[in-house]
Order: sequence, then structure tokens, then C-alpha cells
Amino acid sequence: MNSWISRYSDPATDEVRQVPLTPSRTLTVVSHDLAQSMSIGQKCFFKGSAVDYERGSVVFGLQGWLNYSQDQPMESQPLLEGQFLLADWNEDQLRFRRDVFGTSQLLYSSGPGYAIVSDSLLALVDFRRHVGDPCTLNDEVLLARSVFSGLGAQQISPETYVNQISFLPARLSLDVSFEREIVPDPVGSALQDMELPDDVDYAAVVRDGAVNLSRLIATLTGLPNWTLGLSLSGGYDSRVCLAGGIAAGVVKEMHFTCNSDLAVHAEDYRVAEALAERWGFSIRNRLVEEAYSSRREIDCTPFMLWSLSSMGVYDYFSMRQAARMPGKYIGLTGLGGELLGSNYSWQSWPDLAATLHAEPDIADALTEQGRKGVKAVGGDPESRLASELHFMNYRHALHGSRHVPLHMVGFAPLQQRLLTALAYSPRSDFIMPAYKALSPVNDLNILLAPELSTMPYDKPKKNLSKAYVEMRLERLGGPIDTAVLTPYTVHGLPDDVPAGPPEFLLNLARLRGLDLPQTAETLMEFGEKGLDVLKDHPQRKVLEAVGENARWRLTKKKLPPIGAGESPAKLVSIYELFGESIPSS
Repeated sequence: MNSWISRYSDPATDEVRQVPLTPSRTLTVVSHDLAQSMSIGQKCFFKGSAVDYERGSVVFGLQGWLNYSQDQPMESQPLLEGQFLLADWNEDQLRFRRDVFGTSQLLYSSGPGYAIVSDSLLALVDFRRHVGDPCTLNDEVLLARSVFSGLGAQQISPETYVNQISFLPARLSLDVSFEREIVPDPVGSALQDMELPDDVDYAAVVRDGAVNLSRLIATLTGLPNWTLGLSLSGGYDSRVCLAGGIAAGVVKEMHFTCNSDLAVHAEDYRVAEALAERWGFSIRNRLVEEAYSSRREIDCTPFMLWSLSSMGVYDYFSMRQAARMPGKYIGLTGLGGELLGSNYSWQSWPDLAATLHAEPDIADALTEQGRKGVKAVGGDPESRLASELHFMNYRHALHGSRHVPLHMVGFAPLQQRLLTALAYSPRSDFIMPAYKALSPVNDLNILLAPELSTMPYDKPKKNLSKAYVEMRLERLGGPIDTAVLTPYTVHGLPDDVPAGPPEFLLNLARLRGLDLPQTAETLMEFGEKGLDVLKDHPQRKVLEAVGENARWRLTKKKLPPIGAGESPAKLVSIYELFGESIPSS
């Protein structure tokens, strides 16, 4: 471990701590700006931001966490929304906990005398190679991930491309025992603590959820010197966040953007402009220069950052630049709407996999991987719950964590534990709705801003009539009383949350030759090398088809890496994981 740490660490940075736990056990932590994240005295690591809707609190950074959680042992702390990683330790055990929707990805591995946990698959592979432990290809994962579909565009189960490295599904925690061998052990299940209290009905849960959403927005707009921003689309989910701002009376203090650079977003922009005109705000796709005052410059390319975070785990290139949003900017998203309704229309995993009509070998691998993925979170792959449990714990969580390498102060107020529990409850007014059908998302909008919910959406079939809105208001007990939409208590400030990856990982990527532009040329070169890695593999022909699809997207259609879909990333990942390694120093 020490020689690996020395290889990439910079003594000038505050990124490495080593804590003796016993005469034979040492805890080593690597993270950017550890003074802001780790307390050796409190035996605690906290990075990110948390929301406690029940106690009315928003938490930023380590000091905010210590203030919020004083006199609360970890085992008695409630499950919290937000976006954070929490760890505590003693001489017997190290425990990792995350926000309730697992938007901080974790992977782990172990070997003789060690366990290693990281959000970077590349870092785990590099460590195992450094200590001489094997990294072998999981053939079933390779086949399953070769399918041309979102089902195979990210982790499908805890198994990764590397047999010796595991992924932790979103709603699970991780305990690492030191008693004999060092053993990482996933803990929990997808539906743990997702039951509705016996004394509440549908309307009460949705009303509380609407109040929570709007109070959070009121809180975030009140943070000194910070701007709360929302990217509007023409659909349902982001509009609920706008409704929360309208109800709280803070909409004019928010910053709104809308994608307008591609023809596919034309209807989104038309709808956003109409909403802006009615509610008196502007669509401003750029911030004033002063908003960049606390920006941390990161010396890397988007491709390099993707290699350190999403590579091998999530097959999309999503970073336009290797720098966080302006330092005083908090992003608000409508992520989570599918959890309240549906993404795969409530079907068993085998039935869902069969809809792809994949080649038999690929279909078998995809079906088996999905079964393992659902079972790992305590679900039944044959149940109609399976498709949505899988979505929540794999694709949804990874899609929502793309910005985490740059910052951990984004918020998705539709991600609420009890609202999500409605989706699995017979008390819901919407039992297993189809994809993009009406759901509790619409009721949240109706409760917070009834008029807004009747305004046109990007597709006429989404529009809600005034009669429908009035009917739902009567069912739900009338609009939310705006007098209750007061801000929450804030512990800490967003300034207290370290931004960006540690220089340690950036050095690792540089030494592996990954400091390259995120261009079609880079992806094609690495993709060809990925095929070379598989030259003697029995499934090379399958991966040749993946390579052809990537070439068609990048060179014939001339799509940029962002927008080229999942196929270009797959062979790039194979090369980075199993190709040329760094020569020994």
C-alpha cells in the first residue's frame, strides 16, 4: 500500500491520511482536501450534502455533519436524502453509508491482508496490479454489456468487468470487518425502510412530499452568495421543481437554463420560454463572470475524468469540461421522477430482457446478470417489481452520480424515500403506472402550482386539463398552504464541501497515458486497442459488432462523444482495464 500511495501522491497536497487501528491494521484514506472531510478524533469521514426532511435540516460538509449528528450514534441515524459518503471506524470495523438513493458510487476489492474501497474502477485495477494480484475478465459481464440498449449500458449486477472487483448497488451499505481476514460485506436491501407508516394515506404522503420539495428550494435560494439553478425541459419532472420555487415565492431568485443547441430540444425551449414569460423569470444559459469566483481549476481533460469515474461502470460520456459548474452554483434537477412512476413499466427481469430480442448468448448473459442484480438488492427477479428495483439500484443511481467527481452539492428533490415508497404500496392512487404515464409527480405539481400544471408540455399528450387538475386537488385536500414553506435549518455551507478528484487520481491517470482530449479520434484509437486485447477471446466477434456501431456513430454520423450513446465507451473500457499497464518503476 505505501509504495502505491508514494507512486501517485504529492506531499504538497492535503490528500492522504494513515490511521493505525491496531498493531497490524492501518486505515489509509485518499481524498481531495481531507481537512474538510475527515476527523481522526471523531473517527468519521463525511463528504457531500445531506437532507433530513423529518428534522428539517440541510447539511454541508464534515463540520456541518458533526454539528447535525452530535449525540447520534451512526446506527441510530435516519436514512437521509442528498448526495454524500459517510464512513466511521473502530479497531474492529469500517462502515460506509451513503444517501438513501446511493448517488455516490462505490466499488470494492480485497486480497491478502487488505480491503480497498473506491469510486474509481480504474484505481482498484491499478492497485491490484501494483501488489501483483490478478485482474481477470468476467465473460458473462462482457457479453451482457455488449447489448445495444440502456439495459446493458451500465452495471447490471454487483459483478464488474473484473472478476475480483465488485460494485455496491445504490441502496446497500458496506461493512469491512477486521476481525480475522479483512472482508467487505454489503448490507441492506432495496426496500429496507421503504414501508409507509400505517397511519398515513396517499394524499398525506404526497402533501408532505410537496412541502419537503418546496421548503428545500426555499432553503437553497437563501444560502448567502450561492445561486440555485434549474435546467428546464418540456416534461413533467423539472416542472415540479419550478412549481416548488413558485410556491415558496423564490422563483425570481433562481437561475434557469434550457438546452437549445440541438434541434431535438426545440420543443423544450419553446415550453420553457412560455413558462418564463408567465412567471416572470428569464432563461439564461450563461452565468455572469462573478459567479466563477470560487471555481477550482482541475488540470485534466473530460476524457481523463471519465476514465477515473464512469469508465467500466457507466457507458456514457457526459462531461463537457473537466471543471465543476461555477463555484457558487447549486444545480437542481428533476431526477427521481421515474422512481415515483416507472421506467420499465413494472415487469419481471426475464420479461424485460426478452424485449430486446438479443442474440441467444447475449440474451442469456443479460438475463443472468439481471437476475443477480435484482437478487443482490433483496428482490425477486420473477416479480413485477424487479424491473423498477433494478432501475433504482443501478441505472438511476449511476445516471444521477455523473457530476459527483466534480462536486457534491447538487439536489434532486423528487428523490424522497416516502414518495418512492408509494410506488411499491397498494395505497397509491397510481398502481404500477406505465412509463411516462400519470403518477404522483403530477400531483406534486398540482399541489404546489395548479395553474402551472395546466400549461402546455413538450408533447400535447402530456397536457393536463383544468378539469383533471381540479379533480386531483379535491382528492388531495386542496393546494399547499404557502405559509408552511419556510426554510430548513442549515448546518455548514456548500463552501465546506471539497470539489473535484484528488491530485493522487489525476496523477494515476496521467501516468497511464489518459491525459487525452475527449474526441472521436481518441475513442476510436482506444476502441481498436480494446479489440486487440480480445484478439483470442471467443466472443471477439460480438465485440467487433460493438466496435462497428461505435465507428458508425462517431465517424459516419459524426456524433460528438457526448450524444454518441453507449457503444463507444465499451471497448475503451476494455482497453483501459485489461490493456497495457504502467511499466514498473
